[in-house]
Amino acid sequence: MDRLILSKSSAVLREAMEATMEYKHDNFIDGMIFFIDYLIEYFKKNKILLKIIYKNLSWGLYRKALARPDDYKEMRQIVNLLLDFLKADGFVEEDTEKVLFMIIELTGSVIYSSIILEEPDHIDNMKPVLFQAIRKMLA
Repeated sequence: MDRLILSKSSAVLREAMEATMEYKHDNFIDGMIFFIDYLIEYFKKNKILLKIIYKNLSWGLYRKALARPDDYKEMRQIVNLLLDFLKADGFVEEDTEKVLFMIIELTGSVIYSSIILEEPDHIDNMKPVLFQAIRKMLA
């Protein structure tokens, strides 16, 4: 079951990353917002999958990728790309993982709570608030 969850998690994140790389964004922040919006729209249409892989939309997946790099190679590549973008955007290297951790945890929680539980509100009403918070974190 873990392999299936990893496979689906990786596929969704890879798809989101590929779409983000094709998207013509002006800066890293716009690219990050596009990436997160892609995930939100994907999971709005795939609620059952979100319920299944929710725990992997967290920092825990990144930690697994560090512990077992051969099993999580694709996930590690995505995380490294995001960390590189943070560094290129001016973040101090020692802070990049912390910032990415906060974004991953915040985004995963909001996606799950707002799509599955509709708490504290529907995801469409939460997106502007989430995006504003992420923009402030990355500014």
